[in-house]
Amino acid sequence: MSSADSIKLLICGSGNGAHAFAGIASSHPGTEVRVLSLYQDEAERWSKALETADLEITCHRRDQEPSVIRSKPALITKNPEDAVRGVDIIAFVLPAFAHQVFLEALKPYIEPGVIIVGLPGASGLEFQVRGILGDKANTCTVMNFESLPWACRLGEFGRKCDVLGTKESMVGAMQVGRDAAPKKNPVTTLQSLIGDHPD
Repeated sequence: MSSADSIKLLICGSGNGAHAFAGIASSHPGTEVRVLSLYQDEAERWSKALETADLEITCHRRDQEPSVIRSKPALITKNPEDAVRGVDIIAFVLPAFAHQVFLEALKPYIEPGVIIVGLPGASGLEFQVRGILGDKANTCTVMNFESLPWACRLGEFGRKCDVLGTKESMVGAMQVGRDAAPKKNPVTTLQSLIGDHPD
C-alpha cells in the first residue's frame, strides 16, 4: 500500500467501543492507529497491557464460529499533540459529555483537512466542533452517527474485547469544511476502517 493509500486514525476514548475500533482498524494493512485517553492513567495502563500481548477482539456472528482479531495500535497516549500529529481522521468513541474536553485538548494541533467522526456523536456535534474550534472548524469535515457500529463488551482492559454484534447499517450526517478539502474520502475511508458492515 502506498503512502497515498495509507490511513492515520486517532481514536479518542478508552472504553468498549474504543477497544473494538482500535483492534479492528489496527488489523488493516497500511493503517496506523493511535489512541488518546485523557482520563487518569488509562493511557499508561493500556500501553503497559500491550507490552507483552496483542489486543484481542473476538467477533461473534450469528450462526458462525467466533473469529479473533489480534493487533496493536501504534501509539496509546495522553498527549494530544503526539496523538493528532499528521492524522487523517479523528474518531470520538466516547460519551458525548466528554467531547468538549477532547476537542479543547486537540484544538491547537488539528490540521486542515482532518475528518472528525462522532461514533456516536449525539445531536449537535457539528455545532460543538464549530463552537470550540472556531475558524479552524471550516477546515475540518465532520461526520456524526447515531450509534457505534458494534455492540461490544470489554473483557480485560487493554487486552480483550468482545464484539457481540455488528449493525447492518447506521444513520449519520456529514458536513464538509468550506476552507479545506478532506485529506481522504470521508465515507470510503471510514468504511475501510470499520470493515464491510455497517454500510
